[in-house]
Amino acid sequence: MNVVDQELAEVSLELRRTFAATAAKVDREGKYPEENMRLIEASPLGRLSVPRSRGGRGADGIIDDLGTYVEVISNLAAGESSTAQIWMFSTRPSCWFLGEHSPLPVEGREAIWERVRTEGRIMRFCTTGTERAQGGKIAKIGAFEMPAKRVEGGVVINGTKAFGTGVDGADYANVHVVEEGFENYEVRPYEVLVDLRSEGITVKGDWDNMGQRATGSHTVVYDNVFVPDGFHWRPAETVVAPLGPRTQLMMAAIALGIGLGALDDLVRFQRNRASFPGAKDDAVIQWQIGRYTYRLQAAQAMVMAGVPMVQALEAGERDDVENVAAYVAASKLAALDAGGEIAGEMQRMCGGSSSSNAFGMDRHWRNLRTFSVQDPADLRQRQVGRNRLYEGAAGQPRSENAPY
Repeated sequence: MNVVDQELAEVSLELRRTFAATAAKVDREGKYPEENMRLIEASPLGRLSVPRSRGGRGADGIIDDLGTYVEVISNLAAGESSTAQIWMFSTRPSCWFLGEHSPLPVEGREAIWERVRTEGRIMRFCTTGTERAQGGKIAKIGAFEMPAKRVEGGVVINGTKAFGTGVDGADYANVHVVEEGFENYEVRPYEVLVDLRSEGITVKGDWDNMGQRATGSHTVVYDNVFVPDGFHWRPAETVVAPLGPRTQLMMAAIALGIGLGALDDLVRFQRNRASFPGAKDDAVIQWQIGRYTYRLQAAQAMVMAGVPMVQALEAGERDDVENVAAYVAASKLAALDAGGEIAGEMQRMCGGSSSSNAFGMDRHWRNLRTFSVQDPADLRQRQVGRNRLYEGAAGQPRSENAPY
């Protein structure tokens, strides 16, 4: 089940090299990476955003192409990590909303597909889920209070969402809300897909973080935004598998890619600057690059080993969600540690000239640190340790098929 489409992997390697040439500029400017996204969509990777049922190369289901996505995401992130994060949050929703298992009613998915056909381009998606507590200081991950109120012909949403990664270039935003005024009303999760051309939407442009600068993860305000029937649904009626491990594995791929990109930069720099006549004669450089390489390769192996575990979980072939989630968390931690080491140490080897903004080498550490705290590593370490001691929340003995 751990199958990687080699053609698409090669395309992503080429884009990795292309993106690396302008990555420092993208980081400095902090603007939506339109050119990078255009290059992805013009390449065979663009067809991953269209499900096979509509002539693309993306999966209609959720289990048969994870290895390809992980490989592609890590390569794109090695080239330019903001681009990889934006693409990751867009391409899977594109297939999900257009595919045979779409949560959208038929009229919604067909309206999106009509735009694809008439405008001759891939639609881009983003997710605005996180809400901030009163005072704007604490983001409540997974706790939603923003209401969707039932009106004639659809729903109306009002509220503010944080961290809208990719919203600057997106066509649609998936928004997590709660029901209000529905028949048999009770507070429960609900989702809407908002056409970002709609009236009442304000993107604040407040993303000014030290890393992942081009993701444009801004705050988005929805003021009496109307969402027509066909573009809203109750997720409890459509969820078919636990998606947490899959999401974490894709996050691990980005962390891995940032580390690989740092190693790429280090190797390029050292090939042209060494204390000996050439890097091939400098034992210290060889030793350090060897150390970074094997640690990244080990992390990469862990990430890819998680692919068949997650696919088996989603296919219903195993049901030990906690074990798989803990393994994926461990692979993400390995990628963060390996990437953080090289990103934090590389300039010690490269000397003072490497601190020039022309190289932008500091972006690797800033990007990795910014990316790592969206889901704090300490929480993942606790998850791994707890799972090592006890399987699942009930503290049962570990099963024989636990992935350690």
